[in-house]
Amino acid sequence: AYFGDHTLETLVGITALSHRSESFYGQGQNLPDNAGIDENLRYLTLATSGFSTRGAAGEYGMLSYLGRVNYSFKDKYLLTANLRVDGSSKFGANNRYGVFPSFSVGWRLSDEAFLQDVSFINDLKLKGGWGMLGNQNSLSNYAFSNNLTPNLVYAYGNNIFPGQASTSIGNPNLRWESI
Repeated sequence: AYFGDHTLETLVGITALSHRSESFYGQGQNLPDNAGIDENLRYLTLATSGFSTRGAAGEYGMLSYLGRVNYSFKDKYLLTANLRVDGSSKFGANNRYGVFPSFSVGWRLSDEAFLQDVSFINDLKLKGGWGMLGNQNSLSNYAFSNNLTPNLVYAYGNNIFPGQASTSIGNPNLRWESI
């Protein structure tokens, strides 16, 4: 929008991300000799010992709100302000969202009278800014909560019972890393 010598531009947005990963691992030992058979023919079911399998799954999501305002006076004096609010399921309810502002100011020197006669300069701008970024990538999924490992087996006397064991003690006060 233009208001005489003033220009104002705005941007508002929302982004969403959902990520899920799954893995499976199987192992077996003492596979038969493949003499006379295709060398790439190896099946876990042909192993005679050392069977083990494991798998895992994980997921996380992010929801972000963002906004930007660009202001200029005579297209010479410039101001940009940004605000980003990121929410991630990697954090507990207490600190799920982080707020990350930034701004910059600029001065188009090439529009000043003292540079109008300098032929080798057609657009010279001096600009500086400051901002914060948030990082969640150093955290594993569910780090804010106590985690259990299922499918463990416990022996008690002559009986075997299914069970679970604690694999991590969560920290519900984890916060976004700001840089």
